Amino acid sequence: MEARETLRSPDNTEEGQRPSHWLTGSLALLTLSACYLLGPGRASMGWVAAAMVFLHTGLGLLLVVPIGFALGRRWAGTNPVGLALLRVFSGVCALTGITLTAWAAQGHSIAHERLVWTTHLVTGFLAAALLLGWFVRRCRPALRLLSPVSLLLLGFLGLGTLGLGGAVVLPHYDGAAYYRDLTATNAAQAENPLFPAGVRLAAESGTAAASSSSCGRAGCHEAAHREWLESGHALAASDVAYRKVAAEFAAHSGQNAAQWCAGCHDPLTLMQTAKPVVTPSQSIPSPETGVGCVACHAITDVSARTGNGHFTLTLPQNYPFAEAETGWKRRMHDFLVRVRPAPHQAAYRKPAIHATAEFCGACHRQSFNVAQNGYQFVHGPDEWGTWQAGPFSGRTARTAGLTTQSSRTCQECHFRRLTSGKISHASPGANSWLPTAVGDIERANRVEQFARASHLSVNIFAFRRAVGVGQDEAWIAPLDAPTGGMTLRAGETGLLDIVVTNRNVGHEFPAGYLDIKDVWLEVTLRDGAGSVIAESGLLSRDDSPLPRQTHAYRLVPLGRDGQALIHHELTRQVTTAIRRAIPPGGSDIARYRLTLPQKFVAPLTVQARLRSRPLRPDFARFAGIDSPIAITTLAESHVALPLTLAGKRANANSGEEMAQRFAAYGVGLLAPKEAPEAARARRAFLIAQRLAPQRPEAFLGLGRAYLAEPALLAARSQFATALRLAPDSPAAQADLAVVYSKQGDYDHALRLFSPLAVRFPQDSALQFDLGLTLFRSGSYVAAAEAFQRSLAADPDNAAAHFQLKQCYQHLRRVPEARREEAIGQYLAEDRLASLLVPPYLRTHPDDRQDAQPIPEYPLRSVRSQR
Repeated sequence: MEARETLRSPDNTEEGQRPSHWLTGSLALLTLSACYLLGPGRASMGWVAAAMVFLHTGLGLLLVVPIGFALGRRWAGTNPVGLALLRVFSGVCALTGITLTAWAAQGHSIAHERLVWTTHLVTGFLAAALLLGWFVRRCRPALRLLSPVSLLLLGFLGLGTLGLGGAVVLPHYDGAAYYRDLTATNAAQAENPLFPAGVRLAAESGTAAASSSSCGRAGCHEAAHREWLESGHALAASDVAYRKVAAEFAAHSGQNAAQWCAGCHDPLTLMQTAKPVVTPSQSIPSPETGVGCVACHAITDVSARTGNGHFTLTLPQNYPFAEAETGWKRRMHDFLVRVRPAPHQAAYRKPAIHATAEFCGACHRQSFNVAQNGYQFVHGPDEWGTWQAGPFSGRTARTAGLTTQSSRTCQECHFRRLTSGKISHASPGANSWLPTAVGDIERANRVEQFARASHLSVNIFAFRRAVGVGQDEAWIAPLDAPTGGMTLRAGETGLLDIVVTNRNVGHEFPAGYLDIKDVWLEVTLRDGAGSVIAESGLLSRDDSPLPRQTHAYRLVPLGRDGQALIHHELTRQVTTAIRRAIPPGGSDIARYRLTLPQKFVAPLTVQARLRSRPLRPDFARFAGIDSPIAITTLAESHVALPLTLAGKRANANSGEEMAQRFAAYGVGLLAPKEAPEAARARRAFLIAQRLAPQRPEAFLGLGRAYLAEPALLAARSQFATALRLAPDSPAAQADLAVVYSKQGDYDHALRLFSPLAVRFPQDSALQFDLGLTLFRSGSYVAAAEAFQRSLAADPDNAAAHFQLKQCYQHLRRVPEARREEAIGQYLAEDRLASLLVPPYLRTHPDDRQDAQPIPEYPLRSVRSQR
């Protein structure tokens, strides 16, 4: 009764006071605006959300003083503890709110102040909850009405704090979509207005693309923008070499055809200039050229796995006044971004996509199709594909080398996380010319340091001398610590084998366009006085072309006329005369015929340097580049030859380290697919086994040497031993399963293949071998599923398309079989094109030598050259 009288009494004592109606309504409005921004408007950057931000911020600032006065008094019907908590929560909420608003107004994003923002959010809702509880108790008749309102507020709060996570989804092979993209010759067939570019603009895209400079404004991403400005991505469209090649392509094939290049090099400008894709409601301004912030961060789909710029851009909705460059409108826009960055972050930061290698593979995998060459499918550079099949993807059971598997994405090397926790956008690579061209010598030096960072090794390994007929050749290996105390003799002639190993490059080496760069091995023989006695690959000047008979990693593409394409006209390529590169974890053998001098100043030292020049001098001149092209030494090694007069040296290497060197030598001898040197590889692996009998790698390598012959029983024995030494080795299991399958023992093969297929669902080669075994055993439905998984991982696998066709034929699925047959024929190399290679090599003897599986070069005497 007394409480009811007190409620009705208008007395002005502290015990009878309560918040006024306007103050209560303002607090409710403040709470409701916060609930909207955290719930239904969580991801919105439109006008309604902007109005709510200004309402919440302005109202909060206006209510600071009145709330302070109100909280300083005792309210009727409140207990002291509850009022004390309300005062604390409200004070902390007000203080943090003012702090966040002041930071945003001064040009600092609150995205970096998660603790302050979270404190503001939690204390604000706690204060609102206490106030709501007091109000409910004071107005019991309205309880029925307020209960659903309270539940609605709690629901908004739950939506606001709900975290969304990205799930890893395995790829799916869509045969119809792949056939469409592979064979399309116009925009209607490709179902893409931007054709022949692969990039697509999603229908739900926003109305404008922010420029990269706007991302680098004060208080936003200043450091990332500065790093990007120096990167190859920023220069992707302004690079002189690219512009020259694109202009030549446009002149030859038409301006529309050149949109294919812009799809990766300048996608946003492509959208701005491609009228059909822009609807009347859309207006895409022309940002900076190149691969800018939005070009990457607005990507929402990279599922195609075919490269060539096949990705989908969904331009996010922008905050109001995004188009303004200066004035109060720009200040309002920037304030909104800084004070409420969550929707902006959600729109542009997608870890489920941006942290994957497929994100990079959308452009860093290339092929040339009928739309570009008027011919058929021709492979191009493929960093993503070689990463996927290599030891650093963590997705493959077997790799070209014998290195330990690890899981590492493109971003972990090229977009490293700094000590501050932020991700670097410098995206270093091995092209030191781009920063040099814009005068950034400091970045050019950093690029060279990145390229030299223990990614490759050069091992001057063995000297092989000929012996009598029917006897094994004599090896002196390794040269820095020869086994058995063998030494060289003055005046003798033999073969010097140097092992170049791709140790830590995640993809094949060299990467990119091998037809326009020089990567070669420079080898010199020096005497004790430092004079060069013999050499190969030694340049007279830095701008000189590579000397004849130099071991180089390069590509020689041929056009329809059977002549080499020297100006990067890869859209005219029909076949390849020479292609030499090293897969990740693999090795390559460089071989030289060396004659030691009769008289010399001891000691004789062999030095080998792996050198790189981003552009060939003749191509640089063609592109109009007159600045010098810097040469980088990627790796080097030197060895004092073990001569008789030099005395006997001790073996300084441990058994396991020596075994690894012999195993790498064996891998290099097995590397050529056409003619591997299996006998020498077997000998290398046998030595490695003796040196480290408990290591499985040498047994695995020896099994592969036997499998190359093929000697299936011997291979099975070696793989079984490797599996006994390492029971969980996926490579040993997969190789042993291949042997069982070749022997017709399908049950044993499937028992090994099946769990591996579950463990490595994206291993295209493994899924193919499983499908082949199932097909041979008559399980056509299961085989078709395995081939589909193989194609989901790598849709450019021509052999998998052929085998899938055969499965469909057995299953009487005629339309699908015809489609797969057409795809397989389109992907397979034209036999007539391959007939162009022999005539070219006959008329180019130096290239004929380079085209050998393991070419042999003379280490030329300097005196004889003079």
